[in-house]
Amino acid sequence: MLWKESNMKCKKTGLLLLFMSCSLHAESLIGKNPTPDKDDKQQVTNKSRSPNSANNNVQNDDIEDVITVTARSDSQDELKKINSVIAGRSTLSSRLIEQKQADNVAELLNTLPGVSSAGSVRPGGQTLNIWGFGKVEDVKIIVDGAQKGFQKYQQGSVFVEPELLKQLEVNKGPHDVKFGNGGFGGVVKMETKDAIDLLDPDQYVGALMKYSFHSNNHQNMVTSAVYGRTQDDMFDGLVYYTNRNSGNFKRPDGSRFVFSEDDMDTYMAKLNFRPSEEHTFTVSGIRSKRDSWQPWAAKYVEKMTPPTADQIKKYGYKAAWLRKLVKRDQTDESAQFKWNYQPTYNPFINFTLHTTYSKTKQHDTRPSKYNPVSSLGTMGNESWVSYTDKTVELENISIFSTGPIDNALKIGAQVHLHDRDTLMYYKGYEKKPNYNNGYFQPAYMPSGKQQNYSFYIQDELSIDTFVLTPSLRYDYVRNHGKQNYASAYNDPDPRFGHDYSPVNYSGWTPRFGAYWQTTQNIGFFSDISYAWQAPTIDETYEVQFTPKNGGSGKISATSRNLEKERNLSIRAGNILDFSNILLENDKLQIRNTLFRQQVKNEIFITRGFNGSICGPGNSCPLGQSNYHNVPGKLVIHGFELEAFYDSRYWFASATYSIQKGERDSTPQATWMHNKTYVATIAPRTATLTTGFKIPEWNVRAGWNAQFVRKQDRTGLEDRNHDGIKDLGAYGLGRSSGYSIHNLFATWQPTFLPKAEVKLAVDNLFNKDYRLYLGENTYGLARNFKASFSYRF
Repeated sequence: MLWKESNMKCKKTGLLLLFMSCSLHAESLIGKNPTPDKDDKQQVTNKSRSPNSANNNVQNDDIEDVITVTARSDSQDELKKINSVIAGRSTLSSRLIEQKQADNVAELLNTLPGVSSAGSVRPGGQTLNIWGFGKVEDVKIIVDGAQKGFQKYQQGSVFVEPELLKQLEVNKGPHDVKFGNGGFGGVVKMETKDAIDLLDPDQYVGALMKYSFHSNNHQNMVTSAVYGRTQDDMFDGLVYYTNRNSGNFKRPDGSRFVFSEDDMDTYMAKLNFRPSEEHTFTVSGIRSKRDSWQPWAAKYVEKMTPPTADQIKKYGYKAAWLRKLVKRDQTDESAQFKWNYQPTYNPFINFTLHTTYSKTKQHDTRPSKYNPVSSLGTMGNESWVSYTDKTVELENISIFSTGPIDNALKIGAQVHLHDRDTLMYYKGYEKKPNYNNGYFQPAYMPSGKQQNYSFYIQDELSIDTFVLTPSLRYDYVRNHGKQNYASAYNDPDPRFGHDYSPVNYSGWTPRFGAYWQTTQNIGFFSDISYAWQAPTIDETYEVQFTPKNGGSGKISATSRNLEKERNLSIRAGNILDFSNILLENDKLQIRNTLFRQQVKNEIFITRGFNGSICGPGNSCPLGQSNYHNVPGKLVIHGFELEAFYDSRYWFASATYSIQKGERDSTPQATWMHNKTYVATIAPRTATLTTGFKIPEWNVRAGWNAQFVRKQDRTGLEDRNHDGIKDLGAYGLGRSSGYSIHNLFATWQPTFLPKAEVKLAVDNLFNKDYRLYLGENTYGLARNFKASFSYRF
């Protein structure tokens, strides 16, 4: 019924869009598109080309900032630059990133339909959710080609400084051949700034100074950069630094998120070298560091219980608070080396070698002088974790024709090595040899490695007004566990299943995409992918202690017999692209997307249900695995609508997103066949933006609002009418609907053209609201933002 209801709504929306497209098409003025420059399949542009752009004196790029524009049917070269993946992705440009003045990347992405932030507002406490998929492995984070794979328990996963970014792309669903073994929700690709993005056309050396202030948490941010290029463009490079320093965030009720201060330094250096037109070399590196007191679980801890009067009397006020916290030292770094070779007169070679390195590490300490509160579940008195990702990619793109078909054949090979080291010290076990005298890996966060070796091939076939994109990818994944230092988690008795030996997964991912430019103003796209995902190190090697160490031994084993998850993903949509509708040189785009994702062999933790592990009346043998595959299927489907309008003096946009998700069974009780809702589905959301521009004064200002429906399908229902909540502890609390209103403005003074002032107000009416995917954590109170930058 849910699918039928969604289909009915989508049919009505489709009829409305068809009517709009016909009426708008009748009013649009059709013109010739200028001949594009050299066709580059590797760096496909997503800039709009208006039919009259050759005569345009006004740059309208609001639409270009957020949506890929269809090609013109009268330009075959332009059509070659579009495929279904490009047509379905969303892009945030540097201007929109800077306009938002976000504290973190999740806050930026939360404005896009189908993308939601999860977790808390604390520094480092955010993860991303795309189309209902919220696990770290379900959303790939890529920064300048480097994959970020931080999966620490109860922590965030995105630590990139927004100030460094010039572009942010979101590809929803597992439809990009370049990414395998995961990414069911999608891929978030971030690209950092280059020197040429900051230099004027006739400038060779420059510098940037910027200061920003946020009122909510009294945040001060200072940015400085120096950059330059040679006259022949052989070299360009930059050095970038930013410091973000703030106090505690404030809730709408006036209270504070205690210990949510931030103090982060970020450094970036980048160099591009072009010895000739055929070769381009890029070397870059980013390093950020923050050091602060905070709750151990940055993702969900919100209101901390204050110390009692007796505790304050015993330890003192400061110590009474600090004994509940950890002193966290976090470092996040990444680097890349990239070489592109594209011979001028050889269309068969466009070769790229790309190597990347990424590492995130945290060192948490509970100083003994504060008599800290520590436990096994919060990684003891001291802990060290590091997640390292190394990648190597070789790729070549060949452009050729076979009769009436133009081909862009992409062939690539990848190696991705993921290494995670974990260690904790628990003072309570310092005299227990079976726990290595207190030094061991947390059972719920084992150390290990995952090696991924991949090969892919894709051909983009341009036939008249069609672009067909068949592709095939092969992944071989090998998980290596690392034996725990504690014998309690490394028992040789086979009955308890402490087996850390390697396990292998392999398989093919077929994909097919189609793009059809039906008219100069209307394009359709569709994708179908049959992707898969191997279990993570956590899912494979998590254990529990055995009976001789105080446990039951019932759920103690590693999970080496898991099947890989499979996802049959389908999406389809269209883009309407018009110019000169109401005003001269204005632009309108509308994109609507239907999607459906069907997952089999979903991996879920084993903890029993209603006092039973294997079903009522069934006796379970010892050594059950900590994770299992859920029978049946999980289905998430939804609809998105995006509309963008821009003209010389006025702009507007609107988005709408609806998602629904359901399983065939109860994931923690495999013997039951009751349908359950998927708890990680974001509420129905709509956004509206409108504003004005005064080109003569270089002023741009507007209003934005986000409308979020309540979420009452949370997994805590009792659809079996047995008095037990469907998902138990794995459901989320219901949330209420709310609306948030924001203002923004940008001004570049004509008398000081190198300067720029940005102003914004978030949560203008100080609305008290809760974030559903943040487990009902509070949102932020009203926040005035201001920044001033000057380029030398």
